Amino acid sequence: MITQGKNIIREKGAKEFSILFAGDFCVGSETTLELLKSGKVSGIVKNIKPLFDSTDINVLQWETVCGMEGEPIRKSGPNLHNPEFCMDFAKALGIDVTLLANNHTGDFGPGMALVTRDRLEAAGFKTVGIGKDIPDARKPLIIEQNGLKIAILNFCENEFGTAKVNAAGTNPYGVVAIANSIREAKKTADFVVLTMHGGHEYNPYPSPRMTEEFRFYASCGANLIFNCHTHCPEGMEVVDGVPVVYSPGNFFFTKDKEMGGSPEADRVWRSGYIPKFYCDENGVYAFEITPYIFTPSDITPLSGAEKDGFIAYINKISAPIADAALLKKYFDGWSYQRGFLGYLNSIRQGLPENELAQEDVSYGTEYYAVRNIFTCESHNDMIRNTMRIIEEKRLDECKAVYQENIIPNMTFDF
Repeated sequence: MITQGKNIIREKGAKEFSILFAGDFCVGSETTLELLKSGKVSGIVKNIKPLFDSTDINVLQWETVCGMEGEPIRKSGPNLHNPEFCMDFAKALGIDVTLLANNHTGDFGPGMALVTRDRLEAAGFKTVGIGKDIPDARKPLIIEQNGLKIAILNFCENEFGTAKVNAAGTNPYGVVAIANSIREAKKTADFVVLTMHGGHEYNPYPSPRMTEEFRFYASCGANLIFNCHTHCPEGMEVVDGVPVVYSPGNFFFTKDKEMGGSPEADRVWRSGYIPKFYCDENGVYAFEITPYIFTPSDITPLSGAEKDGFIAYINKISAPIADAALLKKYFDGWSYQRGFLGYLNSIRQGLPENELAQEDVSYGTEYYAVRNIFTCESHNDMIRNTMRIIEEKRLDECKAVYQENIIPNMTFDF
């Protein structure tokens, strides 16, 4: 049960540091761009800044290309880029580390991916999760804090923009690679942080595969596991003393258009939580979460009844994570809606009929959606589960689960 204030896991050790994680950052609102361009960033961050000022290490998921040059790559989903002055947002908050392994850093090609890294580092930020090739992208970020050596690893699922053997990009997800990276980092580091970018967008629950793999990473030696990408809050758990955050929701991902065409969906897009961890030489000994809501012009911590309601919601969606059968049931419901009604239609529309062997095929946008279904771990996970549901003739059952159990938890009840 997550409570307000510090959630104590065990007694603290002799050497201490604190670290917090802010979720996805990207500026897509003209209002926000104008505020940042005119130097009014302090007004955006003033309400949330005290939390960042109180923490030793502040980590931000930077989910956009830094700069407006380059040509967009062919992919499914939007190509995101922000002007360089958007770095002022991270500077004003006192961000120390920017996570770059995600599905948008490579949106304007390998060259701009490296330019993004270089510009962030030139501005004073540490970066992780990107490189000139796979070995380079795999390198951990090492930070010395209060006499402890901290290794931060950053991986993303295999959507678009990942590094190749001979090409720049982000650090691609792989169970063996992640396990080996944790074990290797553990040889020299006192504390290993595993950060990842993946999951099912808008689903309030992680998949059974994700919980199984993340718990395995804890057993490999990760002291703390943080994941984001879903654009909605998901729950968290503590596995043998190792906190696992499945998604905190967007941190500051501004848009002028209301998400989902409804105030309820828009509120989920604009709400989330910042997890702060109190750490020592033995791992994490305590944590707390700070719920917030943002608009294009500010980020405000929740208080009073709204804060109580958000924490109650996080506890509600965290509970099934510990119940394997219930989590599988919910994933089946999600697979009906997104897999059966969505992915299968994409496959039918996107695959060329008789051209797969031709080298000069000009693949359309629909093809890249299909490619993503089969190469991204979470998408592939869902299509495989969907095919099993069809074979087992459980579509009606899973449809009912989606309508009765998933939809009510896709919006906040406060």
